[in-house]
Amino acid sequence: GDTVGEDAATGFLVAAAALLPGQIGKDEASMRLARQDELDEIIVGTSAAFLGLTIGCARCHEHKFDPIPQADYYALQAYFAGVRYGDRELRGPDYESRRARAEAMQTEIDSVRNVLTELEPPAFTARTLIIDDEDADRTAVLAEKNGHGTNPEGNQRGYRDDPGSSVRMPNLSRSRYTWWTNIAGNDVFTWNPAVAGRFRLWISWGVHGSGVHTRDARYVLDADGDLQTTTDQQEIARADQYYFAGQTEGESEQKPLWSGLLDTGSHDFTPTTRLILRGGETGTGITADVIVLQEEPTAPTTTSTAGTTTTTATATPTTAPPSLRSPVSALRTVEKFVPVSAKFVRFTSRATIDNNRHQPCLDELQVFSAKDPGRNLAAADFGTRPSSSGNLSETGKHQLKHINDGRFGNDFSWISDELGRGWVQLEFPAAETIDRIEWSRDRQGKFADRLPVDYQIEVSLDGRQWTLVSSSQDRLPYGTPNNERATTVRNIRQRGEPGPGNAAGSDSVADLANRLLQLETEQSELRKPQLVFGGQFGDPEATFVMHRGDPEQPEAEIHPHIPVIFGETSLPAG
Repeated sequence: GDTVGEDAATGFLVAAAALLPGQIGKDEASMRLARQDELDEIIVGTSAAFLGLTIGCARCHEHKFDPIPQADYYALQAYFAGVRYGDRELRGPDYESRRARAEAMQTEIDSVRNVLTELEPPAFTARTLIIDDEDADRTAVLAEKNGHGTNPEGNQRGYRDDPGSSVRMPNLSRSRYTWWTNIAGNDVFTWNPAVAGRFRLWISWGVHGSGVHTRDARYVLDADGDLQTTTDQQEIARADQYYFAGQTEGESEQKPLWSGLLDTGSHDFTPTTRLILRGGETGTGITADVIVLQEEPTAPTTTSTAGTTTTTATATPTTAPPSLRSPVSALRTVEKFVPVSAKFVRFTSRATIDNNRHQPCLDELQVFSAKDPGRNLAAADFGTRPSSSGNLSETGKHQLKHINDGRFGNDFSWISDELGRGWVQLEFPAAETIDRIEWSRDRQGKFADRLPVDYQIEVSLDGRQWTLVSSSQDRLPYGTPNNERATTVRNIRQRGEPGPGNAAGSDSVADLANRLLQLETEQSELRKPQLVFGGQFGDPEATFVMHRGDPEQPEAEIHPHIPVIFGETSLPAG
């Protein structure tokens, strides 16, 4: 069947009963015996149907009735040695047309992707802080906590694996929140950013539909950090912890969920400023979860009264999300930034996954020209020279020269000589205008260890004065559930530049994303293989005559040939 386009016909070979993986012992001997039994079923069925012979007995001894020696049994087995029980793609009558339609869609898919990529804003280089309620270095517990609410598994809104949408963030809570007994006016917790400047602030909490959570939790900024003095305190938001952020009516599930982010506006911070969580007038429980701060990139509006300058804060809380890019990926991470002239590019790792258990590793660092987007200026062939803070090895797989040799994968990668940290630098022959960098841990997808998750990328004209162009601080934390398409649209809406006939923030951006999703879904459906349980064909293993049919007692290797009673036709090994 496989040679004449009738794939389903080979289902005959694997029609007999066979042990499922869970029914086979884990030891090698049990697996070899199960494999031999599978092949025996194929031989017995084929010989009985097409030869009219009972060959199965020859597995263990010379046949007593039909003229089949034991060697002929194993010679037949050699024909089927590459067949395994399982599904195979069925090439039906519309196989070629489906493939052609899928290929034809690629042009439009690429076009829509390119438009969205062009609209995507550059990296946000002002400061971003994400402070979880269990961040011991930047929080303080003021009252005895009752415990934690753990988000249930699932990707629904507020669940552990919620990927967010084009208008709201994915679950940033690390899957749980902290809760206390609520007492009106009682302070239970503070977040302590320890930064100076003007920042936009987002808050979140634990949602539960039991009716226990307070409906009016208070969030108060304390400028001097001394909770005993109150004249410097300012209430900036209240949260109904029965609902998600932005929700004001309806019912909530009786499960511990993440609220999403509530934008409380822009505020001035000093190194002593603390955000207080204060008990509301309702409910018996109050919760704390992650907050996000992003530095305002422009100077604040000021007013002058009697010689005193006061910064105006934004007022009404909203659900507008912060600008956070997708998490880093071991396969490929893209850094887009405003075009800048540079002779040097430096990638610095400050931390890797698994709490800096290993040294950082990159298999390739590519830098692209703003004038010629397809040109990789980092390539060694261009004359670009690499240097580093230190190398794990000067020979073998992980040498410095691999950082820009144009080859991907772990076997051609650079590894620092310091756990979690280290930098690698590229020097161009002359200053170039660049606007995009791509880097990866292993573009082949075999390794994800040693991945930098806290990093920065800087450029310089002289190798002494450095300018930050991109970093991990405006990325979602590694491991955050993420829908890359939704994240792209969210960021375009938040601070993207208007495109031709496509103003950032308009519905047309979402329309483009929806069109891309529709095209990709249709293409995926067209490419989805139709399967038939017709056996899986691979390279045949070597076949041996088995003493008494026992896989543990192999004797002479044998090659495929038909039973000698029918002639001398044979096939070469393999």
